[in-house]
Amino acid sequence: MRRFRQLEKNYKNYGIPEQLIPSYMLQGKDESLDTWRDRLYHQFRIPTVLSALSDLKLGYVEQITPLMSDNIITTVQNLPDKLRTDKFLFKKITKNLKPKLKYATKSATSDPQNILSSSEVLSYITKELSSPYAKEIFSEEFLHMIIKKSQINKTHTTKNKYKSWLKSTLIKLIPTKIRIHLASNNKLSIDNNILMFRVYIIIYMHQRLSSTENFSE
Repeated sequence: MRRFRQLEKNYKNYGIPEQLIPSYMLQGKDESLDTWRDRLYHQFRIPTVLSALSDLKLGYVEQITPLMSDNIITTVQNLPDKLRTDKFLFKKITKNLKPKLKYATKSATSDPQNILSSSEVLSYITKELSSPYAKEIFSEEFLHMIIKKSQINKTHTTKNKYKSWLKSTLIKLIPTKIRIHLASNNKLSIDNNILMFRVYIIIYMHQRLSSTENFSE
């Protein structure tokens, strides 16, 4: 966390421009925190993040999401915050359905931090970040800094999964008000390996899009 705050404070020294948040993503004057959260989910996360996951499947199957219909979305948006938060009303309705519905309780994929801290992945990303093309996008000093701070996780994967499960379980036991308070007072932080991966994605996409543009000409 301390390393990230230092990077955040000095990022301009690496020639990285200031990131400006679009006005529509800012909290409205009379908008509650819960309403703002849900609006960002619909205006940003669904079309930008979740839709990308659908793209992987649409070449093979047709997809429909009944709970994303306009009527349901409009109804949910008109509910008070307390009925939307933590899916309170949805859970109350489905709890009485028979037969009982089974829900996934954990992710089927590995923790991104475990994947990005493997020696194979780090070796590949380090090679790409050391390329001449990467140095055209970011300063050599910045690339050297994040490569130097990358870490290989030598801890057994099963142990990591147990720690993640234990952490998520403990978080669920903490009352919602306390969780919100802790989150609002928490300093922004990011795992350096995740930062390294994001830099790689920027370089990779810049190269791909530049190649596409040159090809179309």
